[in-house]
Amino acid sequence: MSTNYHTQHAPFGAFASFTIGLHDAPGGFGIGLSGPAGQNVYAGFRRAGEVWQVLPFFAETKSLAEAFTTDEVGASPAGRAPTEYRKLGAGEFQRALGWATDTWSVGGFSLVIRSPFAHLASETALDALATAPVVTAELTFDNRAGTVPVEIIFGLGEPTQPQRPLSDVVVGLPGFAVGRRYGYATRPVAGLRAVQGHTVLSPSPADVDGCQRIGAETALILTVPAGQVGRLPLALGFHEAGLVTTGLDTSFLYLRHFARLEDVLAFGLDRHGDYAALAAARDAELASSRLSEDQRWFVAQATHSYFGSSQLLEHEGAPLWNVNEGEYRMINTFDLTVDHLFFELDWHPWAVRNALELFVRRYSYRDTVHAPDGRHGAGGISFVHDMGVANQFTRPGHSSYECSGLHGCFSYMTMEQLTNWVCCAVTY
Repeated sequence: MSTNYHTQHAPFGAFASFTIGLHDAPGGFGIGLSGPAGQNVYAGFRRAGEVWQVLPFFAETKSLAEAFTTDEVGASPAGRAPTEYRKLGAGEFQRALGWATDTWSVGGFSLVIRSPFAHLASETALDALATAPVVTAELTFDNRAGTVPVEIIFGLGEPTQPQRPLSDVVVGLPGFAVGRRYGYATRPVAGLRAVQGHTVLSPSPADVDGCQRIGAETALILTVPAGQVGRLPLALGFHEAGLVTTGLDTSFLYLRHFARLEDVLAFGLDRHGDYAALAAARDAELASSRLSEDQRWFVAQATHSYFGSSQLLEHEGAPLWNVNEGEYRMINTFDLTVDHLFFELDWHPWAVRNALELFVRRYSYRDTVHAPDGRHGAGGISFVHDMGVANQFTRPGHSSYECSGLHGCFSYMTMEQLTNWVCCAVTY
């Protein structure tokens, strides 16, 4: 099976994902986006005396250092010396997508990203572990048979937003963040260094601590001595404080447990083992099913995408559940609510009731019957197509999609959405 595709690695209910996998394409951290983010992601290894061998999760870009000087920076169109790294091509590494993990491996090197999920029978199960806006990752290199040290790297190129070293704020949390919204971190260990500059795969100007804070690229680099196995655990975290929607004033429910991004990252590292165990359990369940290899891949990819669109909000002290409609970002599109029904009933059934009750309270309306001969008569209750779009809740009884007086595209779906509500309610 091809290794060349993007996958969303997403926390439960954060409407955020760390997206990578498509060859020669950027991805990275995104919150509330309609598609992948635009960051270069660097993951790979380098033996002493050799160049970096990196997975192809980035597009070639010019070094932003050229904006500060009239001197030519680097010797290639990418702005970095071509001898400093080699991008691995298709067929040079393996990829395995599980229900809650994604693993790339080549030689003694591996990168795994974990986005586990668990049964949440009721809203009372929405504790810090379940709702933390974090996914975990781990780089490893087995250098037990090696005779020279090996470095492993995880880095991010963010062309539009400055990054900051977390160590400027929190002692004992090596890593980098973009403002207060997203970032990555690990714990201090021997052989670890944090770097920031205009490039991280080739030499770049840096301050005494290894960071030039105006640089667009950052990385954590761990040296693995010969004869040892090196591990670099990572937390990839997100955080949005305050109100995030209009129409209805809501904030993310995870704010009950996490006041800032640094809290999220520290929690993800503290519970790294718990998340790994959960992810392994989910992978084992899917692997032991009677589905074919292709079917298991579709289930895994669909589940990753579902959680990337999930949004657990808090409104007037109570949970408000939303699954955004992919690239359209429409809120709780009813056509999709019925599609997700059986998955949600198995894993978090309260979400079905939560959406149905909001449809009744705010997004129901009374319609009339239009007979073929032109007569109008009294109708009954139905429900709108969606509750808004892109974090903007619409006014009661109206969707972002439907317009009255139309037939076909953009018309009201009175019978369809009434059927959807009844099917969801009786199945629940």
